[in-house]
Amino acid sequence: MEELPWTRTKGELFLASIIIAYSAFAFYLNYKPDNNNNNNNQKIESPRDHPIRIKKIIIYPIKSCKGVEVRSCKLDKFGFENDRRFMLVSNGRFMSQRKAPKMALIQPKISDDGKWLIVNRIDGKGEELRVLINDPKRKEIVNVGIWKDSVNVVDCGEESSNWFSKFLESDVKLVTMAPGETYTRKVDTDYLNNDDDNKDKELYQVSLCDSAQINILSESSINDLNKRISETRKSKNESEREPLSWESFRPNVLVSGYSCQPFEEDTWEQIRISGLLLKKISPGCPRCKLTTVNPEKGIINQYDDNEPLRTLETYRKFDTGLLFGVEFVHQQQDGEEFSVGDIIDVLKAIN
Repeated sequence: MEELPWTRTKGELFLASIIIAYSAFAFYLNYKPDNNNNNNNQKIESPRDHPIRIKKIIIYPIKSCKGVEVRSCKLDKFGFENDRRFMLVSNGRFMSQRKAPKMALIQPKISDDGKWLIVNRIDGKGEELRVLINDPKRKEIVNVGIWKDSVNVVDCGEESSNWFSKFLESDVKLVTMAPGETYTRKVDTDYLNNDDDNKDKELYQVSLCDSAQINILSESSINDLNKRISETRKSKNESEREPLSWESFRPNVLVSGYSCQPFEEDTWEQIRISGLLLKKISPGCPRCKLTTVNPEKGIINQYDDNEPLRTLETYRKFDTGLLFGVEFVHQQQDGEEFSVGDIIDVLKAIN
């Protein structure tokens, strides 16, 4: 007859518990993330026992306004569909939270049928604005400036202009990318690696974003930064503040913190997601004072401590700036789709 579990001796049960406890402790030592490593390009010491996965996908329908989390999103030649296809302009130049931090309080979204841009204030006050995305009545193409580029756009009309002008208390127009081939904007060559040939540079097209089609950042990197900010504040006898979230850094893809170590994404040169190949185009994403805007209050540098830039300066300073997050482009056909939970396959990495 098979021995029943409860008939075993106390000695055998005690020995089994010791073996289980030792195994668990050994696993912890081998696989715990080393958050105290100050190396910017951390080397992964142990074999990966789980895949790297997408935790969030975020699009930003209006440049520098609030983001929208989506479960899945298709890509076209500019990046994620509906990502930064609209932009606010003043005096013929693009606007951002750097000079208009209240833009953080504007919540755009795309209607379920994909036909409308719907805009609200995050405090729920004021009237809702609805803008037809592909409005055949919008025909006049105008040229506006975005960083060093001049791009063709169309004005979204007086109603939208009045809505944004009233909220931001300045003369503002909402514009969208001109249709078809009338809009073209290449990736800024300042953001391209030197090994990209001229043919590749012509292929990379971007929307009304700052630099790249897809910005990727890991939860682990954000957690590591928050830990360091807390240590900085303690060393200066400053009050503790709420930790920063991904909203301060505006990634398109947030990588699960369980999936990788802090700044492991820095090492990725080529990756594959849902069958689509992506190539890193720069050493990293340079960060500016926009990261100091409180995304829930629309106030820049609220505590007058210049965080997170102050702390990034101590360990993420490179020749091209304070780098946090990585930038990718793709060259394949439109229609590929990313979903939350998708695995990120790292095809080429550097240590």
